[in-house]
Amino acid sequence: AHAVKDAMGEVQVPAEPERIVVLDNGALDNLLALGVTPVGAATVSLDKPFFSYLGDKTSGIEKVGTIDQPNLEAIAALKPDLILGTKDQHEAIHSKLMEMAPTVFVETMGLDWKGNLKLHAEAVGKAQEAEKLIADYEKRVADFQAKMGDKIGKTEVSVLRMNADHVRIYLSESYSGKFIEELGFPRPKAQSEKDFAKKATEEQIADMDGDVIFWFSRDQENIMTTKL
Repeated sequence: AHAVKDAMGEVQVPAEPERIVVLDNGALDNLLALGVTPVGAATVSLDKPFFSYLGDKTSGIEKVGTIDQPNLEAIAALKPDLILGTKDQHEAIHSKLMEMAPTVFVETMGLDWKGNLKLHAEAVGKAQEAEKLIADYEKRVADFQAKMGDKIGKTEVSVLRMNADHVRIYLSESYSGKFIEELGFPRPKAQSEKDFAKKATEEQIADMDGDVIFWFSRDQENIMTTKL
């Protein structure tokens, strides 16, 4: 076993955990990228499969409730030897999770994705693999910037998510916002606020503009049908 410092303090984790349960998408993405398959994972929605971009890597992973409401009985039934969660989502059930297995919490999903990857990797004994993943990513960023040249600084990027009753504008303190910033793209003035996101009302339609607009949604039915 070895000690890991997480968002809750310090926790002793197994040297080579074999039955890991993850409670958010970031932890699932990170473990699979590190070549580790958890036995259980929480999902955005119980009635939908794991995200398609993960391909067949999720084969055999049991669902353990949703990210918002993990199923404690389902987690316990898997007899985990390590649980990965998020303080801002799961702090209320931390003590119950710790009764089942050593539990490592990142502070929040997404924003500090490199730090989260390093913490998850440390918890499962894959620190070197995490450093390689980050180095590979940074090389891709550098290659992309070299190909784009001066266009990067002149191309404003808008990041929007459709919901059933509104459009959400992601700002600089979000995962996607930080990613766009790291690539070197400017944001439209109305999207450069130091915050996570804001809802666009009819009066804010102009705020959604950009030279390039990325649209995304968790819900298939909302992709083309969002109305303001």
